[in-house]
Amino acid sequence: MTHLTHWEGVPVSAWASAWRVPRVEVHDVLSSTQDRLRSLAAEGAPAWCVVVADEQTAGRGRSGARWRSDAGHGLLMSVLVPGMPDRTRTPAVTLAVGLAVARAIAATADAQPAIKWPNDVYVEGRKVAGVLCETAGTSLIVGVGVNVRAPEGGFGSALHRIAGAVSKREGPPVSRGELAGAVLDEMRALLAERVLAGPALNELRKRDMLRGRAVRTHRGVGTGAGIGDDGALLVDLDPGGRAAVVAGSVQLLDGHNHGQ
Repeated sequence: MTHLTHWEGVPVSAWASAWRVPRVEVHDVLSSTQDRLRSLAAEGAPAWCVVVADEQTAGRGRSGARWRSDAGHGLLMSVLVPGMPDRTRTPAVTLAVGLAVARAIAATADAQPAIKWPNDVYVEGRKVAGVLCETAGTSLIVGVGVNVRAPEGGFGSALHRIAGAVSKREGPPVSRGELAGAVLDEMRALLAERVLAGPALNELRKRDMLRGRAVRTHRGVGTGAGIGDDGALLVDLDPGGRAAVVAGSVQLLDGHNHGQ
């Protein structure tokens, strides 16, 4: 584990100032930015402390799913956020961060991201980002992984139909530093609200890629019917009835495996 003094050609201290956060750690390789930030939180790290890695050897998503982390190709970031007891047991905080990531990608990559409940961001039908929220005492550790550039040779046979990157092959790569700053700005704005409501909830519903599509959840097979006021995924079940899904993975039944 090596602490970097410069990242993306800029001193790490300058990133901390630009992002308006009290502390930034950048590493060349970590097992997981989540695990490193958990250690820092136990040592008394301040709220909005940020850990970034160029590469992860054991990055994870929800339910322990592995997140591929090729060196230098993605934004791999964890943020220590003050706890919000009324929201830590619902999908709302994860959705709020997902919306923050979608907004940041839209602003820096000239894209129109969609959100796959509860924690994935898609561009043009391909997964480009994921969010992982874990508790640490009274705080939250929010992990964000974004595929900024596609790896040389592509994502490999297991992911080539699913994964994408926010940088277009024919254009200049998106700045990871600028993208991180945009994510943090949007997170601060969205998480300052006690509930996910009003314009933010309306925007989330517009970006909902599951609405009107066949899905499978632990409650059964049905059609996505939107996102509830509490952040739950609404599903019109076959052969009838509506379920509110508050946890678990969702699979799109469109011929492609979009599950976790």
